[in-house]
Amino acid sequence: IFASLRMIDSVKEQARTAVRQRSNEYQMQYDDYMRTAQESMDRQLQKLREEVEKLQKQNEGGTVSQAELQAKLQRFQTLQELEQRKLTVKRTKTERDRELKIREIERRAADEVTKIQNKVKAAAVALPCFPPLIGGVIVFASRRLRERENISKTRLK
Repeated sequence: IFASLRMIDSVKEQARTAVRQRSNEYQMQYDDYMRTAQESMDRQLQKLREEVEKLQKQNEGGTVSQAELQAKLQRFQTLQELEQRKLTVKRTKTERDRELKIREIERRAADEVTKIQNKVKAAAVALPCFPPLIGGVIVFASRRLRERENISKTRLK
């Protein structure tokens, strides 16, 4: 019994280790993905930010109209909000996917442990029955043989 309990404990520990490893892998993938998405958004906004700064400098010199500067600023803010929403949606979707994958790994690990526990339970129920059955068969066979020894051959039919 103790060997089977140690076996179940080792399987549980292996499952926990696998869940931790996969969770770390998914977290690293998530972090890389989010860093890449943030950098992409920053690059796109940086171009527009540079244009706006250039127009503001030109506006100070009086070469650009206020309406054009306002339009660029509004476009910059709109694009920034849009990119931020996209990033938020990506973050939410990626987090949900990561959590689903982690839960799936945990579920599989729990299933594996449950299968092993069920096998051990079945063995604990079935194996104790065999020694008495074997003993009973031996006793039955030996009595039957002894019974037949003393009977004459003409009566055996």
